[in-house]
Amino acid sequence: MEYRKEHPDRPQYVGVLDTAPVAFGEIIPQDCGWPRLGRILIGDPSVRGKGLGHRFVAALVDECVRLYGVGAVDLNVWDENIAARRCYEKVGFVFLQDEQTVVHAFGRDFTIHRMVWKR
Repeated sequence: MEYRKEHPDRPQYVGVLDTAPVAFGEIIPQDCGWPRLGRILIGDPSVRGKGLGHRFVAALVDECVRLYGVGAVDLNVWDENIAARRCYEKVGFVFLQDEQTVVHAFGRDFTIHRMVWKR
């Protein structure tokens, strides 16, 4: 609840299958002129690998275009998260070659890549 109070400008979305929530994501406005997708999660492992992530991310991109009238959207993805990378590529996101960051967390380093979708 604190996060929502701190970031009221970030619309949050839940993907529902039948009556169960299966996906979560938010749209983060940025000063660069296009939004970033963040906190994307396809929850229950039993629904993964069925195209729900692709459809949910594509819907978030469509929502970015609708809300902001933009021709580009970006996101960050962990290098090790192969399933997420494939999902984003299927939607049309591509890696920005020189845009990566190394973050130290949980006692180790994680490489995070920036990806962008352009109309």
